Amino acid sequence: QADDACTISITDSVMAIGKEKAIDLSITNNPGFQALTVNVFYDPSVITISAKSKIDLKKAANGSNTILEDFSQIDEIDGGDYSFITDKNPNDTENISAAYAEKGWQMAAIAVSTTMPGGITDNGVLASLKVKVNDSAESGTTVMEVKVVEVKDGNGALYTNTAGVNGKLTINGALPTIDTVTLASSEVTVVSGDAA
Repeated sequence: QADDACTISITDSVMAIGKEKAIDLSITNNPGFQALTVNVFYDPSVITISAKSKIDLKKAANGSNTILEDFSQIDEIDGGDYSFITDKNPNDTENISAAYAEKGWQMAAIAVSTTMPGGITDNGVLASLKVKVNDSAESGTTVMEVKVVEVKDGNGALYTNTAGVNGKLTINGALPTIDTVTLASSEVTVVSGDAA
């Protein structure tokens, strides 16, 4: 990825089993966009992003406004001449690629567009995802994979210098279950030297 690539990333986080928290999806090196589509892929056996309300386009994890909320408020002050359309589908299995579908993964999709000349130019938090670690999850790590589907610049032209940065989620809680075998001492033979 080029150093000046428009980058969409998910914040790394640490969570406990059974807990829910907001995790930010952010943009840096924003060229100014009139349209943006991002998919976040995740393993539903470990975490859940289950309902449309679980993607917050207005508030970041810390409670501050996202860049989209700031833009929409300015748009309203200006008389709302610019369309501001958002589409979010956190449980999309219909449009998911075969590779992810075969792994059993699911997808959270976020799409934003505006007709404002120059587009949305701020860097910062685009949205926060409400992520829940499943009660059946084990300690370890899982990844939320970010794929930038499309960015159209402030003039509506396709902008291809983009990159997605995955977020790592570290899960603390129950120890992993490991298969164990118990043998009676009378059934164990210790072989020394070169075994055939």
